[in-house]
Amino acid sequence: MTGVAVITGSSTDLGHAIARRLAAHGMTVRGVSRHPRPAEGLFQTLQGDVTDAQAMRDLAQRIEGELGPVTILIHAAAIHRRQDFLSARAEDVCHQVQVNLCGRINVTAAFLPGTVAHGRGRIINIARPMPRPPLPGNLGFAAAQAGADILTRALSVEVGGRLPGIVVTEWVPDLDPAQGPDRVAGLGAALALNDDPALHGATVLGDRQILPGRSLRRRVLDLLLLKPAARPIVLAPEPTSLKETT
Repeated sequence: MTGVAVITGSSTDLGHAIARRLAAHGMTVRGVSRHPRPAEGLFQTLQGDVTDAQAMRDLAQRIEGELGPVTILIHAAAIHRRQDFLSARAEDVCHQVQVNLCGRINVTAAFLPGTVAHGRGRIINIARPMPRPPLPGNLGFAAAQAGADILTRALSVEVGGRLPGIVVTEWVPDLDPAQGPDRVAGLGAALALNDDPALHGATVLGDRQILPGRSLRRRVLDLLLLKPAARPIVLAPEPTSLKETT
């Protein structure tokens, strides 16, 4: 597959690994990070702060002007700082919301018009698993994660009926070290390259789509109508050969 992919938080281990996977698969990849890693041949990372809406608009104009419309947008930028709310400064707590939630809104708003004009694209919101209720010291992070979850659902509604070619998905990767970073990145790349409409508005946990719950009435009706049970989409890590070109 060819096209242009933008990945925020591309200096994080996961964001960087997914960017390399997509680039090796043939995508033209631009990473976005406040602190870019040294340049490498597979893809280029641009300096940018996702909390700065105007900076993201400028960056979108630059990337689209050079490469064309963005067909894959992956939100991997995130910060997680445990803070005792009774002693933390409010602005420090809010900063996690600004990066983890408002940053996604800023980036999506900047790149979405170009994707809409193109007529198709993928938006992936990478989420982090959060216990419920949240653990102490996680107010800012928990609030941002909850907002990001709703952002995926709300955005899917905003674009769903009018723009069927744009597929919005939330992905909660399994960050268990036993999984191995290469397998996790492979699943992220596979999800980004999969534009199945069934993934629109969906949440994928690890490698498996979470199907919405059905009421007893719905299940009985489906049984009477001999309607087959829905099957979740299961991802396989995107195979690729990561050949360095530096």
